[in-house]
Amino acid sequence: MTEGTSIENYQPNNSALLVIDIQEYTTGEVSINEVFKTAADDLIRRINMITEKSAENGIPVIYIRSEISNPLINLMNNSLAVGSLGAQLDKRLNILSDYVIPKEKQDAFSNSNLDSILIQSEISRLFVVGLDAAFCVNSTIEGARNRGYDIAVISDAIISDPDSMKNHMMDEFVNRGVEILSSQEFFMELENRN
Repeated sequence: MTEGTSIENYQPNNSALLVIDIQEYTTGEVSINEVFKTAADDLIRRINMITEKSAENGIPVIYIRSEISNPLINLMNNSLAVGSLGAQLDKRLNILSDYVIPKEKQDAFSNSNLDSILIQSEISRLFVVGLDAAFCVNSTIEGARNRGYDIAVISDAIISDPDSMKNHMMDEFVNRGVEILSSQEFFMELENRN
């Protein structure tokens, strides 16, 4: 996990939404993970509702995607190679911002552009959706915690393989001070802000 600089004391309602690893290789056309492929339609429909409500409420939506530029790794499996179909965001996602952050490690903060966007926007709270709860979502949450962000996971917009791992990780997140919200609770929170 990345360390990073602690954030300033920004306004508590300055939020951003991180959409992690919803890509053709994970949920889309070239996915080989049956668990993710089976869950993809419902997951992406829900994420699209969340991103739409976020954008309507002035919450920046930041799309995180894995891509690999290491030629040795790509020689063995080029599914996430830079420029490949697998490295692209899933075509069913409604892309509502120009914030697309590629990463080569599990922690999205490994790309310093994420820090720059969040600091420039004076973000203090992160909402997280995507996959996999035990890997990239978990590592990104730890990177965010190391920087002092208030974090909320939208539980019905997160998946893991196997699904039992998701439940385990939700308990882990709570133990680390991460808030767990359903998408409906997220929508209610947005309504209460106005």
